Amino acid sequence: MVYPTYKVTHNSYTSAIQEMEVYAKRLGYELDEDQLATDIGMGPRKPKEGDYNKFHLRITKDGKELKKCLQVQIFGINNGKFELNMYVM
Repeated sequence: MVYPTYKVTHNSYTSAIQEMEVYAKRLGYELDEDQLATDIGMGPRKPKEGDYNKFHLRITKDGKELKKCLQVQIFGINNGKFELNMYVM
């Protein structure tokens, strides 16, 4: 399977989260909206320089929950920018 590419460096934390959601949809996965609201929306603050936030998000495809999950890591780099890394595991 050839995975689509995604933008790695973002100027805002919100942009990185939005890119993660778009990427999951491009792969044909649906994310659990309740988990997104809880883990990301009310979760940890955006990472400071040199720190990161890591999420393990449940995914579904065609209405069936998969045993895999979307691993997401957002790293705080200099000047308020963020690096997004993710993969399905």
